[in-house]
Amino acid sequence: MLSPGILIIDDSAEMRNLLERVLASNYHTTSVSSGAEALELAPGENFRVVFLASRVLRKEGLPILDSLKSLHPGAKIVAVADHPGDPFLQQIKNRGFYAGIYKPFSIKEILDLVREVLNQPY
Repeated sequence: MLSPGILIIDDSAEMRNLLERVLASNYHTTSVSSGAEALELAPGENFRVVFLASRVLRKEGLPILDSLKSLHPGAKIVAVADHPGDPFLQQIKNRGFYAGIYKPFSIKEILDLVREVLNQPY
């Protein structure tokens, strides 16, 4: 099993590439474009942080979130939304996601959030 890492699930290649560039110099990162891809590789990994685009959840449904939580119960799920008023975030608020981050966000916000999560007990 690999060291604890970060999973990025976003249907936007641009967003996946941005998050990987920001995080890959300090952390093990894996990125995929769909929840189905994430579930295929998740059992062989040890993810501590999962960045999950709210658009992916809207397209693929809440079972993706539930499955990720089941495979990685200690992982902190961070929903990445287009704006703070995204109604989907309200629907998933009680389903075990750790935090929401909204576009546009700064590199500092991402790094601070990851440090916060990794400093917590697993």
